[in-house]
Amino acid sequence: MRSALDPNGAYVEGDQCAGLVVNEAETSVLRLFEDWIAELPGGLRGEWNYDVTLSAETNQRLLLEAGFTRFEGPWLVDGDAVLVAR
Repeated sequence: MRSALDPNGAYVEGDQCAGLVVNEAETSVLRLFEDWIAELPGGLRGEWNYDVTLSAETNQRLLLEAGFTRFEGPWLVDGDAVLVAR
């Protein structure tokens, strides 16, 4: 993702959020994914639509792994979060 953006470009992640930091709600839904969805044929390749609600902390970690280094936010509104990654 990062390499597809202009050097000054930004990626905006807006989605449901399990809170600011890793918590039991996020851990529970990830456990369900690993125990059930990941075991289905094609599950780990994303062939099933299963929306995993992650914490802002986890989203930021994943974006760091994708090559982003600077962040704005997250901003939380009614259970949703927005995070800008550059």
